[in-house]
Amino acid sequence: MASPSRDQALLAVMRELGLTEYESKIYMALLSSGPSRVKDLAFSAGVPRTKSYSAVRGLATKGLVKLYDSPLKCMALSAEDGFKELIQEEERRLRGMKSAIAKLEKMKSTSLRGRSLAEGKYYMYVSEEAENKLAELISGTRYSLHALVDGRGLTMLQGCREALASLSLREADVRVVASYRDQEPFQEGLGIPVPVKVGQVMEGRNLMIVDGSSLFMSNSNTGSAIFLPVADVAALMDRLLFDPFWESAVDLPQFMRLANLNVGEELPSLRGDWNLYAPFVKAVLNRMEEGELRDLARDFYDQLVGSLSTQLFAMSPDAALPTWCELISLSLEGRGKVRYDGLTKMLTIEVSEPSKVFPESLWLLAFVGYLERSGMPLKVIQRLDGRETHILQAKVSLSSLG
Repeated sequence: MASPSRDQALLAVMRELGLTEYESKIYMALLSSGPSRVKDLAFSAGVPRTKSYSAVRGLATKGLVKLYDSPLKCMALSAEDGFKELIQEEERRLRGMKSAIAKLEKMKSTSLRGRSLAEGKYYMYVSEEAENKLAELISGTRYSLHALVDGRGLTMLQGCREALASLSLREADVRVVASYRDQEPFQEGLGIPVPVKVGQVMEGRNLMIVDGSSLFMSNSNTGSAIFLPVADVAALMDRLLFDPFWESAVDLPQFMRLANLNVGEELPSLRGDWNLYAPFVKAVLNRMEEGELRDLARDFYDQLVGSLSTQLFAMSPDAALPTWCELISLSLEGRGKVRYDGLTKMLTIEVSEPSKVFPESLWLLAFVGYLERSGMPLKVIQRLDGRETHILQAKVSLSSLG
């Protein structure tokens, strides 16, 4: 039997690898006890029962747990396989840090030779000083503040809400990407008067880019921070790190709708990468006839069920339909709007580009396959093509939804 101190050390390591406290406790309990029912697992892991199901789903999404049967049971999968992607991400991050340090050393030995080295210095702050330094930086921001934060970083920003409000009034470019893992701050209200998106960030680390010319990086586990006033490095991090995270993140209101539908923790796997698959989807949807597309949709849905771990596929139709519509809206990437009337079962999709059969959305294609497999095919009622707006109205079969 492991000692309490050893258990605490293992929990700390798993937090470093991106697991939440509840996910870590449940995974350790599963490794000790073997396959278990979720309701029994909550007790043995010391996790509130109301939190155990979301923690188990989070572990399943990460490839650390397999779900089966009803009532829901789960078993632990290989830690080596489950953490492989996270470890690779950490290795990539480490290589990036080494590259940045090499760039700084090059600046020190070449471009800064014979001049003051003040521009090349970095400053370290212990936990007590880090929050004061961040408040000072935000108060002194002139035109832009870009932030990637986890739960601890979000709390630090909340402590600077007055300075952030001042930046907002001055119409500075302030944008924040917060972690999808810690949903409690969103439920309680952020109180930050700036645009916030939700997505994947560097868990355990926070990055603030001030005026595109300096970096503030903090460690959520220790509270310590580094301030790096080097414009070249800051600009590079802004372009190569912040911009992709911002583009792939989800607007806070939409994330809250997904969270309220109990799929917020599955955001990374459900989100996908539209920039990668958009050209393929467009080519397929514009070349195939409706009958062929419905056949493809059924096959696509079957493949998703076999490869994607999400509770969506186990929901009842009435519960699943609003979730599907949120995912279709998510995949349209701001290129359209989706409305679903639960009373009439009418789906309305409004997009800016015309389409041959269905608008360009992988989740819409999967939804069509889901309805076909469920025996309630989507019936297209009408298509309205305007100069700038194109509308598809379709209805879900009422007879199979009892």
